[in-house]
Amino acid sequence: MTINLRKMIVAVAVAASLGLSAPLADANQRVVSGNDKNLSADSMDAARSQTLNIKKLPRNPHDDPIPGAKPFGGVEGLTFRLSKVNGVDATTEVGREAAKQYTVQRARHEGFSDAREQKTNADGVAEFRGLGPGLYLIEEFSPDDEHDWRLSRPQLVILPLGDVMGENYSYDNVLVTKPDSGTPPTTPPGTPPEEPGTPPSTPEKPGDPETPPSTPGEPGDPLVPDTPDSSGERSDGGDTERPRDGALAVTGANVLWAFAVGIAMIVLGFILMRRKNTENRSRT
Repeated sequence: MTINLRKMIVAVAVAASLGLSAPLADANQRVVSGNDKNLSADSMDAARSQTLNIKKLPRNPHDDPIPGAKPFGGVEGLTFRLSKVNGVDATTEVGREAAKQYTVQRARHEGFSDAREQKTNADGVAEFRGLGPGLYLIEEFSPDDEHDWRLSRPQLVILPLGDVMGENYSYDNVLVTKPDSGTPPTTPPGTPPEEPGTPPSTPEKPGDPETPPSTPGEPGDPLVPDTPDSSGERSDGGDTERPRDGALAVTGANVLWAFAVGIAMIVLGFILMRRKNTENRSRT
């Protein structure tokens, strides 16, 4: 029970490290080493035989099928190749740190001293036993071209791995692969491509952004920003309608007041004229 639990914990740790790796080119993919940051190479049992189970996850059953795409091939019958890279001493701290700087391209250039192949079982697991310390290249191959096997990209791993707590080296490990997200699903030959010139998503209408910019005036009223107010000064084109409306309201009030005063003066003048005429008649 303890061994199985330890395998599960290490598998989760390795899967997490793979998940955090950025989807870059193979040459820039991170080397999997487990949580070995604070481990000393002196605590490693270099003579102990190691086991590495490479597990392939099935496709999400809730994923919608892609029209015209190849059918999913499953997780059984795929071939994993495990190749030990030449010139790497994973039993020393210096050697492990140097191995972490390797790329897939460099590993191929250095060559391999040992290469093994295993097929996945019904659970999608390829088991490798009797391994020693070192830097290994993992490669996955499909059994045919008629199915979509969701292959993973080549991956480098250093054995033994550090356990999830970073306290010991683990000699029985499970490494969970993931499909190469950088490669689109394979479609069968002769499948017509998408209509050329069709964008992947419909853009928003021109001139109708999510947040429209501020408008100096209502559409169809181009004279609003440049209309002079009562003082003869032009209103600022960046201002809104409100200051201009206020100026017009004040101007209207002044005009009405002047009109009322004028009417009052006319009436007063008329009264004074009649009064003067009456006085002149009474004198005669």
